Amino acid sequence: MRYSVILEACGASMIDSAEFQADRLTEELGMEVHAACSDGREPSVEEILQEVASEDPDVLVVVPFHTASGQTAEDRISERFGVDPKTRRGVMKLSGKDVEVRVAEFEAGSGSEVAGIIAKAVRDAMRQYCQSCGMPLDDSVVSREPDGSVNWKYCKWCYSDGRFAYSSIEEISAFLSSFMAKEGFPPEQVKDFLETTLPSLERWRSS
Repeated sequence: MRYSVILEACGASMIDSAEFQADRLTEELGMEVHAACSDGREPSVEEILQEVASEDPDVLVVVPFHTASGQTAEDRISERFGVDPKTRRGVMKLSGKDVEVRVAEFEAGSGSEVAGIIAKAVRDAMRQYCQSCGMPLDDSVVSREPDGSVNWKYCKWCYSDGRFAYSSIEEISAFLSSFMAKEGFPPEQVKDFLETTLPSLERWRSS
């Protein structure tokens, strides 16, 4: 899974700070982190997206680099990258390829720990989830192919030995509705997950 990261500065006063933090994050994360400006200043979002396309990512992580009062700017990020504001996920085309977009949860501030906070936000956004049921993935629950190789798209309960456990979104919705209720999830949270998050997962997007 290849990732690219953009810090999108929302406001002219933020771009210099975003570029500084992008340089620090490139070193800390061990991957190229780009800074882009959404108000017409260079480097523009469009220019940076051209650079990102050359990296051929599977996932683009966007960090809304703005102050705590910048909710309108974050809404614009959602529109620009085709992201659902509730799930903070979406899909956009880069050089003809469908690339998953994840908007990290971050509010810019001041202080020496900003780079660390952004790095955590990026790592959280990069965390893998089962693309069938939404479960967080780690080494203990990840699925495997018939040859024993790891498949980081799915958990072992949804996919094993080349077979899916659930053939339709209706089938897995029925299971998750019962399972989440038994686990004590509030009804409104279960409803929101089934109606918003589940259909956004790769396995069910075309359902």
